[in-house]
Amino acid sequence: MKQSGLFVVSGIILILSAGQSLGQDQRAPQANSQAEQSASTKVTYNPPNHDAPGSRIGASARGSVDSDLTIEVLAPDDHIGWSAVSQPILYSYLSRPVTLPLELTIDTHELGKQREPLLELTLHQDRPTGIFSLNLHDLGVRLKPGVDYRWSVAVIINPDQRSSDLIASGLIRYVPPPPAFASAVARLQGVALMRSYAEHGYWYDAIRAVSEGIDRRQDWRQERADLLDQISLPGPAAWDRLAGKE
Repeated sequence: MKQSGLFVVSGIILILSAGQSLGQDQRAPQANSQAEQSASTKVTYNPPNHDAPGSRIGASARGSVDSDLTIEVLAPDDHIGWSAVSQPILYSYLSRPVTLPLELTIDTHELGKQREPLLELTLHQDRPTGIFSLNLHDLGVRLKPGVDYRWSVAVIINPDQRSSDLIASGLIRYVPPPPAFASAVARLQGVALMRSYAEHGYWYDAIRAVSEGIDRRQDWRQERADLLDQISLPGPAAWDRLAGKE
């Protein structure tokens, strides 16, 4: 009888153990599904407080030698975009190839408070259709914290008649991040880094984080397009999605 009782107890233990394992197996796919769902959600850009409204300007030409040319700067349309670094990378978009010179200008938001712009540089380099970058570190330019700057990119149609320039511009402010946030993002990379910057309102760092990885991961173009949609830039967003399929 004692031996039979041991068999019964052992059987009960085995049944309980099997039930626990089955429960764990059933819960694991659910956890994996939640993780996959989180990874597949679109990035959310949370703009900083609109204490100073922004104004992005785009330009396009019609009925001329540069017909159907549009230039846009990848900057927020209704507020001042933040940068976590003093030498950010600035991104612009051309709707078709350009062989004409471009002029990059950076000045304070309220023009006329400085005798000269912070930067005024003519770029003699052909540009293909799409998004291109201008690195302020390479140009030796540094922004001051808390100062609002307007940066612009102009296509010089006629050097003798600058009123015909196509000019796009946006606003930027260097806002040093809190130490805890700076320490946290230092451990991130790729899309995770982009999402963290976007969620904390650092537009220029979010667009940089995803743009720098596009050469390695073409699927990140969709991530960048989602960001661009959120600041009302459908043209560059559509171009990114199309280029990502090629």
